[in-house]
Amino acid sequence: MREDVIELIRWLIKDVDLGIKLLKINTAMFLEQDLINLYKTIVEFKAKNEIVNYQQLARLYQEGKFNWDLFVECKYYEDLELRKYKESEVKPWIDFYQKKILDNYKEKTLKKLYIAYGKNKIDTSEYAKKIEAINEYHLPSEEDFKTIHEIDLTDEEKTYIKSNVRLLDSSIRGFALGELSVWSGGNASAKSTFLNQMALESINQNFNVAIYSGELTSKRLMQWLFLQAAGKDNIVDIGGFYKTNDTAKGKISYWLDGKIYVFDNEKGNKKDLILHSIRDVVNKKNVKVVIIDNLMSIDLDTNNKYDEQSNFIKQLSNIAKELNIHIHFVCHPRKTTLFLRKNDISGTADLTNIADNVFIIHRVGFDFKRGFKEAYGYKTDDVELFNYSNVIEICKNREFGVQDKFVGLYFERETKRLLNSKEEYKHYAWENKR
Repeated sequence: MREDVIELIRWLIKDVDLGIKLLKINTAMFLEQDLINLYKTIVEFKAKNEIVNYQQLARLYQEGKFNWDLFVECKYYEDLELRKYKESEVKPWIDFYQKKILDNYKEKTLKKLYIAYGKNKIDTSEYAKKIEAINEYHLPSEEDFKTIHEIDLTDEEKTYIKSNVRLLDSSIRGFALGELSVWSGGNASAKSTFLNQMALESINQNFNVAIYSGELTSKRLMQWLFLQAAGKDNIVDIGGFYKTNDTAKGKISYWLDGKIYVFDNEKGNKKDLILHSIRDVVNKKNVKVVIIDNLMSIDLDTNNKYDEQSNFIKQLSNIAKELNIHIHFVCHPRKTTLFLRKNDISGTADLTNIADNVFIIHRVGFDFKRGFKEAYGYKTDDVELFNYSNVIEICKNREFGVQDKFVGLYFERETKRLLNSKEEYKHYAWENKR
């Protein structure tokens, strides 16, 4: 083993600051040429300061001008270029040194950031953003890549949560954990209706759910959910308005307890707060489905609107993968009288580029019929989809490549349910509770 090289690294570890300033280490790579350059730098330093031997370096060290305590008595480097060494023997020390440099950089940067925040030079949002960037930073390395032998090639068995919309599930198998779905649609198209129903379907399959609704209070949201869970046989008609009867309400409440969590809007709508809350509820309450309704209600930096949207959707995608959850995210379309397409979703293109799935929910009215006929070349209203009240369009499905597929549904006004057929009656597990 090349003791001279290893001792060099040991010395650098001991005084990271000096290593950075004096030797100007390239922290991205540290290979044979770097070690040779290191030797030359040391020799040049000795010549520049008229240092003949390491005893003189020792005196500088004692005067607090130079820290070279592991080298003062040894002449390790006179023939460094002439010797050979095995990189595998030195690499653990190199890696350790690079980590020390990185930790040193992070510690100092975080201190400066904290001071700036304390003096109100940056706001809370910028402070949180920079802390996240610092913590995520790492040195590039060949270890960031895997060889074919390091990759697990066994078939991955994904977990899918069924929507129980038959044609939708047969097309994409359901909603896989570890993925992000973006939903859009015009006003009154039933976006929130479907996602609330999706929350009930998820709970019925024993997956806990968290909901952020920027438009509804927690109480109004739960009234809506209870009505959808109840079904026609368990509601009361009050002059054309419907509510869940008391018996069903008690059973549904018991069924949902510990399974659904609703974000408290009074806490605020800052992006970083919502992201932190998602992580917290997923880790503490075993949540597997997160519904965010909608992008427009989230407080983003309006000076960098599209950058902020890009960062947010990337963070959501990363959280979905990291925590192995499914995130449903509602993004409103731009105002248009035309037939809604994927490109009409308001905001940065990253909203649809990064998402694993993109859906548009259409209400089947005059505008939909006109736009559909123009887009697909129909001349008459004799189109099967026109018999439904609402249509889910699969615009993008990364896993199976499904796109431009339409799934028709019937809206049941009394219960706010979306049904496969007008005669369908959904049953949820609360009905089995005594």
